[in-house]
Amino acid sequence: MTTTPALKLLALSDLHVTAPTAGSYGLDTHARLEAAMERITGAYGDSDLLVLIGDVTDRGDPKSYFALKAALDRLPIPYAVTLGNHDNREAFATVFGTDHLDPNGFAQRALDVEGHRVILLDTLVEGPAANGNWGHGHGHLCDLRLGWLRDRLDETDLPTIIAFHHPATPLGIQMDAMNLDNGGAFRAALGAHRPRAILSGHVHMTTTTIWDGLTFHTLAGGHTSSTEAYGADGPDTKVRRTGPATMAVVLSDEMRTTIHLDAYVDAHNPVPDRATPAQLLPVRAGNSN
Repeated sequence: MTTTPALKLLALSDLHVTAPTAGSYGLDTHARLEAAMERITGAYGDSDLLVLIGDVTDRGDPKSYFALKAALDRLPIPYAVTLGNHDNREAFATVFGTDHLDPNGFAQRALDVEGHRVILLDTLVEGPAANGNWGHGHGHLCDLRLGWLRDRLDETDLPTIIAFHHPATPLGIQMDAMNLDNGGAFRAALGAHRPRAILSGHVHMTTTTIWDGLTFHTLAGGHTSSTEAYGADGPDTKVRRTGPATMAVVLSDEMRTTIHLDAYVDAHNPVPDRATPAQLLPVRAGNSN
């Protein structure tokens, strides 16, 4: 027996869109953006909202934001955007407009959609950073942003989904040093509120963490995906890969919230419906079985 969820929410992270003809880490970010737009239009055109969880551009320049906005404006569904460490808040507001900002000038919004409250937080630390990016690598939620969050939580009893770029909890990976630097303050700001899901990006990995009874997820996103020897203390084990690029499809009603991961860019072809083990598992060299 299947039921129709009250809310269908899509989440994209780490698109790292560049100006036309430019790329990032050898990837055609515009082709990958178009792949996401095509997947949304073709499969999820009935969704209630798309949220973009930071690092929506690679270099924070106006041309990149114009390219992104042109793609998003073609979608049949509404969207909301928050920012990451590769973004530029001023350039973003110039292109997307101040409707995407809270009264304090941060890219934060609270949207009530199909019986849920969706909250986007801006964890960007303004730059310029030493590596040439506009924002610093780590994230932070200042008192203004945390106060805004508390107000948005206290004014409703709706089930809540929160999204922001930098993970609030350690993940046992090398990028932990560039996570949200005051995750404890974020947890304190939640108080007794129990969000259905807390979504982040930044680390280019898909993870789930249970912290103090709350569930935190990160998305691999639309740029390179990363892997490493988790928890290793030795040399740098991080490896960047070209895929898959994933978006989250969040289905939620009054009783439950489910998160599916859709690899809209994948390096693997679909297998037949009745695939044999030999079709699913590659044969190792020297193994005749």
